[in-house]
Amino acid sequence: MADSPPIRGASPAEVGMEEEDYLPLSPIEAERYGWDGCPRGDNLSYARFQAVGVMTMVSIWRTIRFQYGAVYALWPDLPSDLPFYRGEGDVRLLRDVERILKEPPPEVTDGVCTDLRFHPGPLPLMGEDDVGYYTRNSLSEWRIREAVNLMVAAELREYHQVPPRARAGLYPAVPSWWPSVEVPRGMPCRLPPFVVLRGSLLLASPRGAHVNAMLATSWLAEVADVFLSSVLKHGHLWLLSEALVTHLGALDSATLFKEGDCEELNLFEEALCLLGRIRDRVPAERLLDQGGRRGLVLVDKAVCQVTGRLVAVGGGQQHVEPPYLSTPTPR
Repeated sequence: MADSPPIRGASPAEVGMEEEDYLPLSPIEAERYGWDGCPRGDNLSYARFQAVGVMTMVSIWRTIRFQYGAVYALWPDLPSDLPFYRGEGDVRLLRDVERILKEPPPEVTDGVCTDLRFHPGPLPLMGEDDVGYYTRNSLSEWRIREAVNLMVAAELREYHQVPPRARAGLYPAVPSWWPSVEVPRGMPCRLPPFVVLRGSLLLASPRGAHVNAMLATSWLAEVADVFLSSVLKHGHLWLLSEALVTHLGALDSATLFKEGDCEELNLFEEALCLLGRIRDRVPAERLLDQGGRRGLVLVDKAVCQVTGRLVAVGGGQQHVEPPYLSTPTPR
């Protein structure tokens, strides 16, 4: 890796980096395998792969490497939990993590921080991308959190090969405050990139407040993006918990939404209000069951021009099953 020729890639302006902070990345050749560019002592990815055996480690590493296309060797002063960088975006996020760790401790509410200053990396585009629904990766992450209380991103392909007794020390546990901000099963909300690149900080860190703030703010931003895009692209309104709705409402909308996105901001706020109206009209026992088909209702994709409010199918009195769930499976 050390003798790989450096490449320039995207310009600093394109990835939001200052000229003095930009360094060229060294590409890892497709046919090359090795750990020369990774600090073995404190690299969590190396420890994870060692737990599955050398031959399995080589096979998984190559699988992950081809999953991303071009990958780049790590810098000694900018650690990552992956054995490589996937591009300048990873570098920017990791630099933000180092910067946030030097900030004064954040203020938190019930263990959740709503200050977007502690969000590592760029904010989501808020509804611009169609994230789909019931995606395989988000569902697999949700199942692992529910089953073993660990935060494992779908990119960490080696997880299922690691012996169960060794997983607790290699993957961060779900924080105590997480259940209050968990999303319904099937909601296509992935764990934020921070967990993939620096989840090791969640294992044991003297700066617990900073790490929890980065996790909480990045998770809230991901949920807000998926929540809005589900309404815009599919007319799906996910039934979030009251605590999660409260924290989403406390986010700084001027920072979360770009200038000129007033329509999206109004729709986002109206969707949160609609959740409150639905919660008042739907039996509590149905709202408590957030799994499977009861995790969403269908809504109109635009605010009603007459009432100025978002309209739910059936007036919010019942959950309407999407056709792709109600269609019987052929035998």
